[in-house]
Amino acid sequence: MKRSVLAIFVCVFLKTLYAADSSALSDFERSLMDVQTSQNEFEQSLLNQEGSELEPVYKAREELLDAIRNKDTATVSQKIEELENMQSYPVKTIHAGEKFAAFNDLKMYRAMLKMLVQRLQNAYDSTSLQNEAYVGNDGLMAYAEDYINKFASKSLYEGIERYLDTDSDLTEAEIHELRLMLYLPMAYDSRDNIENVRTLASYFVENYSDHPDAEWVRTCILEPLERASFRVEFLKDRNARSEEIIASRFYTGGIGFNVYFLGGGFGYSGHYRKDLAKPSSYPVNGEVYLQLSRLSVSGELINAGHKGVINLGMSFGFVAYDSRYWKIRPYVGFSKCLFNADPVKPYFDSVHNGKDYSYYSFDDWGSEDTEFFGSALTLGVNVDLKFATSFRSIDSYGVWSVAVVSKFGVSQLDMKKGFPVTRGNGYDVFFALGLGLYFW
Repeated sequence: MKRSVLAIFVCVFLKTLYAADSSALSDFERSLMDVQTSQNEFEQSLLNQEGSELEPVYKAREELLDAIRNKDTATVSQKIEELENMQSYPVKTIHAGEKFAAFNDLKMYRAMLKMLVQRLQNAYDSTSLQNEAYVGNDGLMAYAEDYINKFASKSLYEGIERYLDTDSDLTEAEIHELRLMLYLPMAYDSRDNIENVRTLASYFVENYSDHPDAEWVRTCILEPLERASFRVEFLKDRNARSEEIIASRFYTGGIGFNVYFLGGGFGYSGHYRKDLAKPSSYPVNGEVYLQLSRLSVSGELINAGHKGVINLGMSFGFVAYDSRYWKIRPYVGFSKCLFNADPVKPYFDSVHNGKDYSYYSFDDWGSEDTEFFGSALTLGVNVDLKFATSFRSIDSYGVWSVAVVSKFGVSQLDMKKGFPVTRGNGYDVFFALGLGLYFW
């Protein structure tokens, strides 16, 4: 909020410097005008009346000014009410800007809120503006103009905000509604103001739905502002077309991350000598895959189906089916086998690579030629249940899904026949279950 406060109040509340042809205004613009600069003969005849008709009005206005200067809030309220009761169409006895200046000067923010709500609720009523004249050109009007002018280079609204946050006795609902009323006249000045006032109105409606003004704020302020907000309208349109947008992304590709927590298998079980080694499970099982159209390539660290054996390698897949909730991706994988185990005894007699070793140490497992103990060829399928899908950002083409991921398959294991701990080859059927995150 970096616009002149003088422009805000003089243009929005007092409107005394209006010089455009009012016939060119819309009904809404005319409804916001309090006064025209050049008074017609009818107005002049009213303001030039002599006698008792306007004398009580000017007297009450003078008494109101004295009460303001004396900081007598009770008398200020009494005199404003008295002037409002003296209102005789088509003469207005007190300006909205004069009341605003008095209420702000004396920190009468509850009265200010009531005045602003009443004024803004009737902003579209233009019937009372026909042949209307204001009482003015006196000390009260001069006070109001001077009070507002002295804040022309200062942030009057920020001062009100600070007071509301520290010293105000208003309720939370009153504070939020007053903030909304203060900024509402500037709502359509810029896109930033639209978003600011829309946020204030949305907060008030959501948090104070039982408030008597909540329905008015929703229908007359929030909904029109949402229609005027490009971002809100864009998001509404995007949400309305969410299923269409998601469907347009099927089979298009993306990147996925899967972590598997459960797994098992059966089949080939003679892959190590139980009298020599005690296997341990690998704590991490998962894959990262990149999908391009219907084709995918993955880097995997997947349990082969038996404790202690894990496959590290790559797989190449094809998306056979993709929908709002399901994705089915058959694949073929090529892996090296790792065996994780602790020795039952530190040394043992064995024959290794055709040579007779009286004592063979487990320390040799870490040597360069025995880091991997075999290989695997895998045929499998990934079946993913996408239980949560949403847009990643304001970009309609950025979608993400959270899924329950599963993997089923059969591997042909070759565990290096002749090695003293792992040996032979065979087939292993396995499954794995976990969670995945997919950006597409």
